[in-house]
Amino acid sequence: MTKQDLTELQNSLDKVEMTTSAPENNRYILGVLSIILATLIYGSIFPITKGLISQVSKEVLIAVRFTMAAVVFAPFLRNLNVRLVRDGAILGLLSWCTSVSATFGLETFSANRGAFAFGLSVIFVMLFDLLLGKRIAPRAILGAVLSFNGIGVMFWGSGESLNGAGWLLLCAVFNTAYLIAIQQFVQRHPTVQLVAVSLWMPAVAGLLWAVPELTTHFEAIVASLSVNLSGLIYLVVVDTVVFTWLEMIGQRWVPANEVAILQTLEPLVTAIISFWLLGETFEIHDFIGANMILAAMILIVTRPKIEESSSPVSVPTESVPQPLELPATSEAPIPLINLQLQTYEQQILDEK
Repeated sequence: MTKQDLTELQNSLDKVEMTTSAPENNRYILGVLSIILATLIYGSIFPITKGLISQVSKEVLIAVRFTMAAVVFAPFLRNLNVRLVRDGAILGLLSWCTSVSATFGLETFSANRGAFAFGLSVIFVMLFDLLLGKRIAPRAILGAVLSFNGIGVMFWGSGESLNGAGWLLLCAVFNTAYLIAIQQFVQRHPTVQLVAVSLWMPAVAGLLWAVPELTTHFEAIVASLSVNLSGLIYLVVVDTVVFTWLEMIGQRWVPANEVAILQTLEPLVTAIISFWLLGETFEIHDFIGANMILAAMILIVTRPKIEESSSPVSVPTESVPQPLELPATSEAPIPLINLQLQTYEQQILDEK
C-alpha cells in the first residue's frame, strides 16, 4: 500500500467521523449509533473469550489478539507526537488491564453472569463523578445499592468461584477508567491514529507476558491457534479492531456517563450469545439478580443523574467596568490610546 493510498484511506475514515461544520445533533446521533453498535459487538466478547481460553492459554490469546489488531492499524502510525503516544499508551494500558482481568475471571466464572458484573461500569462512572465533587441524585444512589445487591444475589447463589467474580468486578473498574480516559483523549487526536497507538501498548505488554509460554510450548500453541482460527479472527477483527474504532468515534460526541448507560444493553446480548454458543443458562436467583441490576440501570437512565454541586455566582453588572473601546483600525495614534487607558484607570479609582 503506497503513501498516497494510506492518505486517501485515512481521509475517508476521517469523513466517517463527520466534519466540525456538521450539525451538533447529527454528530450526537452518529455517536449514539456507534456506541450501540459497539455494545452489540462487545456482547460477544465474553462468550468468545471463554470458549477460546479452554483451548488457548490466556497469555497467548491476549498477545495474539492485540498484536494482530495492532498490525492492522500499523500503517496509520504516522505524524506521531509525545502527547499522542502518551494518551494512546494510557488507553492501551487500561485496555490491556481490562482484558487481563476479564480473562482471569472467565477462567472460573460463567460469561453470562460475568457480563452483568461488567455492566456495573454505569454505576462506577457515576461514583467517579461523585469523587469529582458532583452531587448524585437519590434515584441514582438507590440504583447503585440495588445493582450491587443484584450482583450479590447472582454471584453468591451461583456456587461459582468468588475469585472469578472479583476479577470481573475489577474488569468493570478498569473499563470505567477506560471510558473516562477516552472521553478526554479522543478530543485531542485523530481517531484512527489514537486507535493505532492504543493497540500497540497492549500488544507489546501481551507479548512480554506470553514470552515464557511461547518459548516453551510454541508448536502446541501454533496447533491450538490453527484449530481455533475462526474464533480468533472474529475476536481480533470484530471484537477488537471494529469495536475499538466504533467506541472511540462514539465517545467523540457522547459523554462517558451516557456511553455507560448505552452499554447496559451488553449484559442482555451476552446472555443470549452465551446461551447460543456455550449453553449457559440462568437459574431462578440469576433472574432475580439480573432483574435487580436492570431495574437499577433503568432508575439511573430515566432522569438526569448528575447535578453540579454549586450554582454559578451572579455578579451585578453595574459593578463591572465597561470594556475599553479602542479605534477599529490598527493605525490609531499611540497618544490617543494612552489617553483612553488613563481615563479608564481614573474611572476605576473614582468607583472605589
